[in-house]
Amino acid sequence: DLSKLLDQLFPSTEISDSFGRENYEQAAYAEMLSYGYTGFSNQFDALDDQVKASNSLILVEGAEGSGKSSLLANWARRYQGISVNLQTPDSFLAKLHRKLRQFRTTAERTPTNSSTLLVTHFVDATESGSDWAEMLKRIMRLIKEHFGLSFEIPEARQLLPAAFGNCLFCIPADKKFV
Repeated sequence: DLSKLLDQLFPSTEISDSFGRENYEQAAYAEMLSYGYTGFSNQFDALDDQVKASNSLILVEGAEGSGKSSLLANWARRYQGISVNLQTPDSFLAKLHRKLRQFRTTAERTPTNSSTLLVTHFVDATESGSDWAEMLKRIMRLIKEHFGLSFEIPEARQLLPAAFGNCLFCIPADKKFV
């Protein structure tokens, strides 16, 4: 039956903690956004130029449904050296099968010795994706683990904005957080 076939093609992944589950679901959402992407390479080039030229915040804005998340998900793939097919995609199920077999979280794709940490977070990806406090805790934990930093991540929501600022300040000057 179909459920057995799906279980065989896409075996379930046991993830025991909420951090791992959130990373997995965020990465799965980013993968979904890559199917059939029809953006333009000049948009990727503009983002590359901004990242190279600036250590400041980059804001991508547009109307709801205009493709901001797809653009950023696909740019992040390219930035990490993962191929982005701007052509018509092959069979959706075949591509999904290949992608799920190769699946890794965003944090796992970027080598831990890399001088750059790229984090993607999509508010529509998960139930808690739009919770600003959970988002900040996730990003701080990714920064902490990637750069081998030692600081506490507070549970109290009112302490998170200041802790996030301190976290960003702790990133070594020769490293980059994107």
